Amino acid sequence: MHRKPFEGKLYEVAQYNLAKADDGIQASWADSTKTLVVQFEQYGNWWWRKGIGAADYETDKFVFTRNDLQYTLTFKQPDPNAAIIYQKAGKWFEITK
Repeated sequence: MHRKPFEGKLYEVAQYNLAKADDGIQASWADSTKTLVVQFEQYGNWWWRKGIGAADYETDKFVFTRNDLQYTLTFKQPDPNAAIIYQKAGKWFEITK
């Protein structure tokens, strides 16, 4: 984002198909800073992971649970220094706590 080499770890959680260039998602924290809720702003999109439709999965860092037009991402041990970014209408945004 700042045209500098990235030296941290990057976790790609899910992708979505764009029907139009201004398609986007909303992301907000649930009742805690451990669970993030992500949903489409429009109809006609779907979630992808590794080239196929996304399904529920778990890693040592988080739990991904898909529910039609939205998903929840629950962090097992939230990192206070982590940056969570997402794409919306061709721009990148960071989710704040």
